[in-house]
Amino acid sequence: MTREAGAAVATSFGWGVVVAVAGYPLMRVLDVTVRHEPDPAQVAWGPHAGFFWRALTVMYAGGIAAFVAWVASRGHREAAARALGPALAIAAALLALQALFLP
Repeated sequence: MTREAGAAVATSFGWGVVVAVAGYPLMRVLDVTVRHEPDPAQVAWGPHAGFFWRALTVMYAGGIAAFVAWVASRGHREAAARALGPALAIAAALLALQALFLP
């Protein structure tokens, strides 16, 4: 694997992780406001536990986003890598706000 290909894979993987991390709090907010799911602290396990479906869904979305980032950032790898920092900060802030206000 060349250095350029390694950088492309690493950047794409980073975007996939950022999208997955940012997607979870957004899905949790939708579940609380639209579907009125029970409190996850009171539901340990069930065949349709919301946490597991949300986690699987955002992992799938992160995989799709990694592929899209790989294709879209051709020729713009440095810009895509630079944008990961602010995107990660936004994703962390979303996760922190969701954990604080809608646990």
